Amino acid sequence: MDKNVESAISYATQKHGDQKYGEYPYIYHLSKVASLAKYYGLSTEDQMVAALHDILEDTGTSYEEILENFGEYVANIVLELTRRDDEIYMEYIERVSKNISAKKVKICDLLHNLEESIKNPKYSVLKIKYQNAIFYLATN
Repeated sequence: MDKNVESAISYATQKHGDQKYGEYPYIYHLSKVASLAKYYGLSTEDQMVAALHDILEDTGTSYEEILENFGEYVANIVLELTRRDDEIYMEYIERVSKNISAKKVKICDLLHNLEESIKNPKYSVLKIKYQNAIFYLATN
């Protein structure tokens, strides 16, 4: 794995702390999304975004911290992927669809979420939500 992606994963691990993704440490999800980004041929920068995609939404980390540590491109795409407090979910997906890099990373995020919702019946109610979002992003 690229050292810049490793750095982003390490940073995300520290910032997300004890947060959980289901029964796993949250970095499980972030690493899987970054791995999917690599698998699908996304750039190193987009793999870094994948590792950091939830950091603004779920931690006390600021945009400025991401900008300082990872540069303008990564910070801007992470910001695009951050759902706003007043945003309805499908409005958020529609907004993300307008930025090709954010769209690609979001699809990787949703693919992992979908996989986990299929494996774990506890989260199966989310399966339709993820499928609909993936379909929207793939067709818009």
